Amino acid sequence: MSITTWWCTTTNKLRYNDNREVKAGETHTVDENYIEINKHGLHGCNYLWRCLADAGVGSIYHFWRVRLSGITVRGNYRFVDSEREYLYCVSIRKEDISGISEDALDKLIESKSAPVEKAMKALEASLKALEVVEQARWKTNGKYYYIDTYGEVRTTSDEGWTGDKKRYGRGNYFKTEQDAKRSTIYNAFNSEHEFWFPGCDMEKPSEMPEGCEYWRISTCKWAVSTDPLRRWTATRRNDKA
Repeated sequence: MSITTWWCTTTNKLRYNDNREVKAGETHTVDENYIEINKHGLHGCNYLWRCLADAGVGSIYHFWRVRLSGITVRGNYRFVDSEREYLYCVSIRKEDISGISEDALDKLIESKSAPVEKAMKALEASLKALEVVEQARWKTNGKYYYIDTYGEVRTTSDEGWTGDKKRYGRGNYFKTEQDAKRSTIYNAFNSEHEFWFPGCDMEKPSEMPEGCEYWRISTCKWAVSTDPLRRWTATRRNDKA
């Protein structure tokens, strides 16, 4: 179980001769056998004005959004725990909050943290979606289908090798042969036009073709075409009018 709350500092270092630096993404830990509210442990509080009072005197106040976990002890205003993860920070100058009311402080921090909270929620949603996709990847029992450099559907086992990861990352990774044949990659390679597609492990052409040329996979170079009825453009070969 974890608690997301606030903690404030004027130095971005832990106090009481600890002196560990505070950075976003890091987690500090202490001995869980000596957790006591207001005495020992990593604290947090839901009340910003209390966080401000606990921070001491400084020219800049750093309000950290933190996640407490481990052995949680609850007090009247604070939590104390054995682990504290630092999510992000809102820094406020002393003169900007001098004499500020509790409500005004809450609104100020909320206005500055709202964009960060929104971005973090979007990132969390993306990571969850990616996790679902990763789980679905391995539900194929290791077997998948892909389009090779000649536009043909092939099947192989996913052993976690670099080639498997590249195909998966580029979208050239299908559960069934029918899914592969319905894909944009398959239709591009089997149309009347010629395409270069990065999802099929082909080296990207460093220059555009000149006149009636085609991309020779074996040499990774443009070659003279024997078909006088077609010409190359920057991305495909079209029939002449």
